Amino acid sequence: MKVSQHIRTVENLIAEKDRINLNPMWQRGAVWTPPKQSLLIDSILRQMDVPKLYLLQCAAGSPFRFEAIDGQQRLRALFSFRGNQLQLSFPNPSPEIDGFSLQSVRYRDLPQPLKDQFDKFELDVMVWTTSA
Repeated sequence: MKVSQHIRTVENLIAEKDRINLNPMWQRGAVWTPPKQSLLIDSILRQMDVPKLYLLQCAAGSPFRFEAIDGQQRLRALFSFRGNQLQLSFPNPSPEIDGFSLQSVRYRDLPQPLKDQFDKFELDVMVWTTSA
C-alpha cells in the first residue's frame, strides 16, 4: 500500500462526488443527524481545522474512482449542504458570522462571500493506493 497526501477544496470534492463510493460493503451507512452535520459546516465556515479524509483508490474498471475509508459522514454532510438538501440546525444558537445567522439556512441562502469561503475551504485528503 502507498499513501499520498493531497489538498482538496470542497469545490474539488463536490466535482468528484459521483466518483466517490460512500458505501463500500464494509462501511456503515449514514448516521450523522442534521445538527451534527451542521456543526461540521459551521466549523468550515469559521475556517476551523477539520480532520483528514481517507480514500482508497479503486482498481481500474471500477465504477468509482475512490472508496471512503474514513470521513464518509463528513463527505455526506458536505455534499448534502452544497446540494441544498441540508438545512443547518443547531441545538444551541450559533454565533453569527459577520452579522449573518446560520440557523435554518441552506447553501443557497448564504451570502456570496460565505459561499466562496465554503467552496474554497481546503481539506487534507489521504489517498491509499495498492501496489501494482
